[in-house]
This record gives sequence, C-alpha cells and structure tokens, in this order.
Amino acid sequence: MLFHIIDDQPFFCSFLEEIFDLLGHESILFTSPNDYLAYIESPAYRHPDAVFCDIRMPVMSGYELMNRTLAIWPDKKFVLMSGSPEIRAQYEPGVYRLLHKPLELPKLEALVLELMELSQTPG
Repeated sequence: MLFHIIDDQPFFCSFLEEIFDLLGHESILFTSPNDYLAYIESPAYRHPDAVFCDIRMPVMSGYELMNRTLAIWPDKKFVLMSGSPEIRAQYEPGVYRLLHKPLELPKLEALVLELMELSQTPG
C-alpha cells in the first residue's frame, strides 16, 4: 500500500514513514501543504491508499488541505491527526478517521489492516 503523509514536523513524517516501512508499506512525505497541493496536480502524482494529514499546520489546516485535495481527487481517504486532545472528529466528507498524537502502534496497525481490507473489496 502507498500512503501520503503531510505534517509540518519533519521528524513526525519520518517516524510515520518508518512505521509504515516496518509494516511493509510505502510512504511519500510532505512537510508543506502547498508542496502537497503542487504534487497532486503534477505528472509525478501516485495515488495513495490513504492520506495521513496533520490538522494544525502553518499556511493551511489539514481540513482545508483535505477539501482542496478532494476537489481534485474526490475518492481519497483522509486520516487526520492531531496532537491536541481537545480536537474531536468532526464529520466532513473525506474524513476517514481522526488519530491523536502520540500515535499508538496497535491502533495504527489495526487501521492499516482495515485500509488493506477496504482496498481489496470489489466496487
């Protein structure tokens, strides 16, 4: 599986990439929402199975990035992440799950398995 990771903290992107790598999956990292928006419109774009995106970032929020991405690629699944415990999942089209940092490995593994099952479901 391929995951896109967008978080303004490079060490967190690398941490998540390492976890996905250990689980046998590939990641493409972005530390800037603007860089990600440029990428999704480039010929180099590779469709991810899910996009893991921080909610609070400079320049634009994860919700804004998600909505702008979905305007171009409406079929993407977004897993939003936050280090702020007061943030609760709010329903918006495209929000597949909300994860709180620090991420718990068992929950992340279960989510990856769930995403794998979804990608293998016909239709």
